[in-house]
Amino acid sequence: AFCNASLPIEARVADLISRLSLDDKIKLMDRNGVALPKLGLNAYNWWEESTHGISPPRNTEKTPWETNFAFPITTSMSFNRSLWKATAQQIGR
Repeated sequence: AFCNASLPIEARVADLISRLSLDDKIKLMDRNGVALPKLGLNAYNWWEESTHGISPPRNTEKTPWETNFAFPITTSMSFNRSLWKATAQQIGR
């Protein structure tokens, strides 16, 4: 049910959490999330974060620059909701 996008997010989260063992939950707390084949989840490295693009940069001819946005706290201190939305839309591209 956690993969069913037509369900409310609360139901999907509750379903996923109910399927995780304590050991699974502990392993997922690291930035190097383990694969959970029983749930169809691949391993994932959570080190990357959207406001600073690729970290550390691995610049090549194909990707010569990384995107850098202001820290979320400084963006929020602008009290500019249009800026928040524009930043989020760019990150979500």
